[in-house]
Amino acid sequence: MIAPAATVRTVLIVDDFPAVLAWATRAFERDGWNVLTAANGTEALSICRDQQEAGRPIALLVTDLDLPEFDGVYLVKSMRAVERDVPVVALSANATIAREWSGEMLDRTVFFAKPVRASLLVAAANGLVTPSVDPLDSFSPSG
Repeated sequence: MIAPAATVRTVLIVDDFPAVLAWATRAFERDGWNVLTAANGTEALSICRDQQEAGRPIALLVTDLDLPEFDGVYLVKSMRAVERDVPVVALSANATIAREWSGEMLDRTVFFAKPVRASLLVAAANGLVTPSVDPLDSFSPSG
């Protein structure tokens, strides 16, 4: 019997720092994800709409909360208007934004303060897209 082809999961990573985009892209690609990147919210929403129209919805959004043009909370709400149930991993190095955003916590959303270990980021992502898996079950402190 031939095994069914694995479903390709697509993550959209949004950050205005190229080094963060490159780091996160490597982490997700190593785990078998298809990775799309955007440097701001406008670009991210355009990618999301293009993917939806092509029948290739985004499986996960990873976004910085402190973005140019508009903040990550607005991006999450806008993206969920297109991809209603998309899970989100939100990142921020700004403690003030993190505190303000905690009041906006949305379902299927995980927050991490930067810097975060790549292994923890990917483990949380896998848990969000596979609800029967605890997001931190596969996390190894040494990873």
